[in-house]
Order: sequence, then structure tokens, then C-alpha cells
Amino acid sequence: MYKSLRCFASACVMVASFLLAACQTPQNTITFTPPAAVGPFNAQNQNSSVSVTSRDLRGNQTVSQYTYDGQLYPIFAQPSIAEVFQQALQQDLNSKGFRILPNNAPAVVTVNVKQFYANVNQGNLRYKIDASVQLTIQVQSAKGEYSKNIETHRSQEGAFGAKTPEIQKVLNQAFTDAINGIYQDQDVSNAIIRLTH
Repeated sequence: MYKSLRCFASACVMVASFLLAACQTPQNTITFTPPAAVGPFNAQNQNSSVSVTSRDLRGNQTVSQYTYDGQLYPIFAQPSIAEVFQQALQQDLNSKGFRILPNNAPAVVTVNVKQFYANVNQGNLRYKIDASVQLTIQVQSAKGEYSKNIETHRSQEGAFGAKTPEIQKVLNQAFTDAINGIYQDQDVSNAIIRLTH
């Protein structure tokens, strides 16, 4: 009886240690969700059909990284950054009245993600986070092409160290600014109309 009680106690200690270690592992993903597009619907845009694609041109799939207790922790986006911006662009064009086709449309609109990253500089008592988003939206058709750049920057400073929640806050601000830049833009819509008629 004593021996089985000792084995049970040892097993409980091991399970508790494992659970505590799992609780202390820093979060390494940030979820990005574009807000719904509320662009002005234009019935004349129904005459224009487009396909929407995206490309992630960044060399590294991390959106940030930070050091904690001497270890480097990379942070990734969920879903992928390319998927998020493709979804946002589709929502925007759909809300403005354009017909979205899976392929073989007269015009292809591509969002190229050139940069989506939060650089973290940490000292012993302070940190600074600089987030940057750079996109190029291209409209291509048999009649020609058009490109539009969207860039946003946000930063934050604070006391002690930065971890995922602080990084997420600054990246979300830069992300929201970029999405608003897409939603408020009329140049891409005008280019689609010009290149599909």
C-alpha cells in the first residue's frame, strides 16, 4: 500500500510539473482578422469581374521575435499574412460592387505583402516596438496594369520587457491602418474599371 501511494504521489508531481511548464511557455502565434468592409456599393461596378490573389514576398514567415530569459521566441501569424490580406481585399472589392471570380476574370488583383514585422528592441528597463506593414496592390488585365503602395508604421515604448501581448497590440495597430488604407482607397477601384472596359 505504501509503495503504491508513493508511486501515485511521484506520478502526480511529474504531471503537475509538466502542466506548470506548459503554462509558462510563451504564446508564439498572433491571430489577425480583418474587420468587415463597409465600402460604398456601386452598382456600376457589377459590370467588372476580378480574381483576387495574394503573395507573401517576405523572406521570413515570422511577424516578430523577442528575447525572454536568454531565449529567442519567434512569433507567427495565424492565418498566414497573405491569406489575411487576400480576404480583406476580396471583402473590400465585393462591398464596392465588383464581382469576384475564382479565376479567368478580365482583371487579376494581387496584393503583395512586402513587409509585415514588428522589430523589438529591449534593454534592462525599457523596450521599444516598431511595427511596419508594406503592401503593393497590382491590377493586371489585357489592357495594362496599375500598382498602388500602402505603408503603415506604428511604435510603442514601455517599461521592462516586451512579450507577445505588447507586440500584438502594436502589430494590430499597423495591420488595422493597412486594412483601412485598402478599404478607403478608390484608386484600385478606378484602375479596375479602366482596365476592364
